[in-house]
Amino acid sequence: MSAGWSCYCWFLGNRLDSEFSASKITSMLDEVENTIHDSPDRTKS
Repeated sequence: MSAGWSCYCWFLGNRLDSEFSASKITSMLDEVENTIHDSPDRTKS
């Protein structure tokens, strides 16, 4: 899990904003908000 989120964070920081869908990012942030408390410690950090 943490590797996947780390890769996506890298892409967000190194690509133009226009390359990303705002609705996709919003849905991913919603997923984090809803699942972070039950995730393994490594994923939380």
